[in-house]
Amino acid sequence: MKKIKLLMGTVGKGKGGTPTYAVRLFSMLDKEKFEVTFLSNTPHPYYEEEILAGGGRIAAIPSRSSHPLAHRRALRQALAEGFDICHIHLVSASNIDAVEEAVRAKVPFILAHSHCAACEGNTAAKLMHKYNLPRLRKLPIARLACSKSAGSYLFLDAPATVVPNAIDLARFAYREADRAAFRKKWGLEGCFVIGHVGRLVPIKNQVFLMETFVEVKKREPAARLVFAGDGPDEGMLRQRAAELGIENETLFLGNVPDPETVFNGIDCFVLCSLKEGFGMVVIEAAASGLPCFAADTAAPEVYALPSIQAFSLSDSKTKLAGRLLACRGLPRASQGDALRAAGFEAADQAKKMEERYLAGLKAAGYRFPAEEEEG
Repeated sequence: MKKIKLLMGTVGKGKGGTPTYAVRLFSMLDKEKFEVTFLSNTPHPYYEEEILAGGGRIAAIPSRSSHPLAHRRALRQALAEGFDICHIHLVSASNIDAVEEAVRAKVPFILAHSHCAACEGNTAAKLMHKYNLPRLRKLPIARLACSKSAGSYLFLDAPATVVPNAIDLARFAYREADRAAFRKKWGLEGCFVIGHVGRLVPIKNQVFLMETFVEVKKREPAARLVFAGDGPDEGMLRQRAAELGIENETLFLGNVPDPETVFNGIDCFVLCSLKEGFGMVVIEAAASGLPCFAADTAAPEVYALPSIQAFSLSDSKTKLAGRLLACRGLPRASQGDALRAAGFEAADQAKKMEERYLAGLKAAGYRFPAEEEEG
């Protein structure tokens, strides 16, 4: 039977939350129904192996920042293949070319999916974001967002459906053996470990966590700080750790392909971003029963469990340090059942997305393969 052709975009060299969400969704779609192609701004994206192993395809297109005209031409060439659905994941409106070209190609069902609530990038990117907002608002598309704030950020007053950033809850369950192995590997046995998983970029505000850790260290000499992730701020953060006198207590693990091992191994998790569209990493951390502290710049929807506590970036770092220290010795237990009830199971959300795809096609008058065979 002919499959429904879905174009998903865009992935690249990085392992950010947005491409992670897109590839996770892809992995759970019914491959008997959907044939999935990923737009990629590099021939070999970070998730290339997962995409190809799952039966997906990769359509490499030039970067718009480097080759704007070639970027448009490549998009048109890719769309000429004839897709039934186009699902574009966005962190800003600075580049909406894929959405516009999908409309131009008359793809039956087009979805723009907002995953952020603040525009990153240089001045040019921010200007393009502002310029494109009213254009994106007018396009005849379906609008999805990971939170209410992400929806209003990208679509202004146009209505958007909130789709929780769900995860594979079984993968992020607590495992004592993984905890012991992680702590032994990194020399953290007997330590109180504060952790952060994310890109090392300005909007993630990791210096705030370092300065808070200084206050923790004053009261707990065995405290350690762990960063899992990479990015352009790594050199600056290493220098700042030395300036603060915590370079010997701070570990930079780089890009970790299995972040669940980090969550199992640390004692509390902190997210201190200047702005977050949602904060999926908090849900991943909380699934293992890890005490989590997320700045109130995250979406309200992220505080899904009592173990996920909010704090203000304007609060005293000494006060926050005290809250972190209160996590020492707390028992751990997986929180999968509670998060599943709150709608954070990826398999359940993937099923709902499939239903959304099919309903959108039906509303567009699409003739499904079975109907064509009958006709």
